[in-house]
Amino acid sequence: MRIARRLGMLALLAALAGGFAIFRLTGPYRGFEGETFVDIPRGASTGAIARMLAEAGVVRSPWDFLLARVARRGRTLQAGEYRFERPASALEVLGRIARGDVFYYDLVAPEGWNMFDIAASVEKLGLFPADRFLEAARDPALISDLDPKAPTLEGYLFPDTYRLSRHTTPEQLCRIMTARFRAVWRDLRRRPARMRPSPWLPWWKRKAGPPRSGRASRRCSKTGCASA
Repeated sequence: MRIARRLGMLALLAALAGGFAIFRLTGPYRGFEGETFVDIPRGASTGAIARMLAEAGVVRSPWDFLLARVARRGRTLQAGEYRFERPASALEVLGRIARGDVFYYDLVAPEGWNMFDIAASVEKLGLFPADRFLEAARDPALISDLDPKAPTLEGYLFPDTYRLSRHTTPEQLCRIMTARFRAVWRDLRRRPARMRPSPWLPWWKRKAGPPRSGRASRRCSKTGCASA
């Protein structure tokens, strides 16, 4: 009889523990106001990620995230910056990080845009003031080997869609855009000589009547808000 009671007590305790674990895993939680960002560096351990999330108010405690990790073993956690703005369970938070559902900005620079158009777009996105970008774009050092006489980076800021983080600086953006120009130019140089454009002629001077339409957009995440 005593053994039966003890077994019954153990079963009850196990059921209570299981119910509590399910509540902590699936119950939505939000311990911050407005929105919060968590930047997970490459190589961060699960314990470090759990502490960062708890400190930001995304999960109740590090143990909640660690418990979710045990429940969803085998999933790789992705580095990057994550934006949280609504209540979420520990399992939902783990799922977002495992999917790599990071926060980013989309900068769309279509053909025909000059550096002033790009500056206006990055300011609209909220990355940094237009004047800061123009200051960086007026330094031709990044393309001096291609065009020693170029007064600015105008013509070498390649038109494309760029995914940028909140921490992207004007100098980094100029480097990214000119690097894209170089990559495309290297591809063009592999063509027969008769089909190669002059290396000193910017792409926008090699095209007749470039369009002047485009957009700039803000992407919060794969599941977050977006605005144009």
